[in-house]
Amino acid sequence: MSAEFRDDESMKLKEGETWGLCCIESFGMGMDLPDIKLIIQWRASCDLCTLWQRFGRAVRDLKLQGQALFLVESKYFGAAKKAKAAAAAELKRKAVEREAGKAPPKKRARTSKGARDTSKEVTKEREMVIEGQSSEQDADDVAHVPSTTDAEAAMSTPTGSSNDNSNPVSNESQLDDAARQLFEAERRTEYEKIPRVDRKRGIQKVEEIEPALDDMINTKDRPVQCSRWPLVVYFRQNKNSSDHLACQPESPNGCSRCIILPPLVCCELCNPRLFEEFAQSDPKVRPKRTRNCSTIQDYTVGPYDMELRNALNEFREKETIRKFGLSRLKNSGPGLIMPDAVFKWIVNCAHMQKIGNKDDLQIETRWSRVESFADNILALIKTHCDPSIASKAPKQ
Repeated sequence: MSAEFRDDESMKLKEGETWGLCCIESFGMGMDLPDIKLIIQWRASCDLCTLWQRFGRAVRDLKLQGQALFLVESKYFGAAKKAKAAAAAELKRKAVEREAGKAPPKKRARTSKGARDTSKEVTKEREMVIEGQSSEQDADDVAHVPSTTDAEAAMSTPTGSSNDNSNPVSNESQLDDAARQLFEAERRTEYEKIPRVDRKRGIQKVEEIEPALDDMINTKDRPVQCSRWPLVVYFRQNKNSSDHLACQPESPNGCSRCIILPPLVCCELCNPRLFEEFAQSDPKVRPKRTRNCSTIQDYTVGPYDMELRNALNEFREKETIRKFGLSRLKNSGPGLIMPDAVFKWIVNCAHMQKIGNKDDLQIETRWSRVESFADNILALIKTHCDPSIASKAPKQ
């Protein structure tokens, strides 16, 4: 990426010509645009410090309000981790049984309609119930011993939520002080186990993420129902004090850039109404699948095919010059407008009479510029395609 390209794209974003950019870390370094209102982090591919730095590129102008979205792979959520752990435990159990020489369970018989025959199972269950009645009666006399401490029980108690979704106050204030302090100390100790050097150099495995980022992703499964809370503990925002008065002592309010201001919007758990437009769609609803592209058999290239190739190549060169300039054509080639794979496939499909309208062109090529250049391409195909092949071409 050249500095000229970076400056051009940054200016387009600043002036509103470009709606958004999909970029890597090097592009965002040094960028200071005050009115970026939406930041999207795709995948949990960085540590918490880098993530928070990327989110910090939004709304440098303190008068504006922005949003940051974190799109995380499903393998990092609690339910997926439990399912993976259960599957691993089941495989381990079966391996132990095989080593011990225990035979695998027999397959259950099925009735004529395909349902399992459970008559023997029901009889066996009844025998087990009769034999276990005495032991259950003895168990009722034994006092129940709780498996959690008093502090853990207090933290796992449902606290409810307010109906006022515009209130930026975090849900962590609904916990009692003792339970919150205990949980905060436990998590901070867990966060500090991983040295910063290891996080920065990426020594961790790809499947593992640091505890603070794990708490942020699985906030709904934690006692504190707030996505910002792990950040507060990790960066010690509840312990650090602002030095904005010392930074600019001549001003009564101190330095406006150093002062720690409470956020107007906390997170999707504390302010759900502000994140409704980003709600996850139903993954079960899938778009209607279109037909696949055609299979082209080998053929002998004729004069009409060569004419079409020359016409298409001349067309994409002219469009590249018109849109990007002659220098970009010399440096990058006409593939900026029409990739070589699309170029060759159009010639093949035109030879077999597979492209008759814009929909056929879209299905066959999956070209991103079909809407812009469909009429031009169809006109070239109609002009330079051999009409004698139409009667021999196989039907779609």
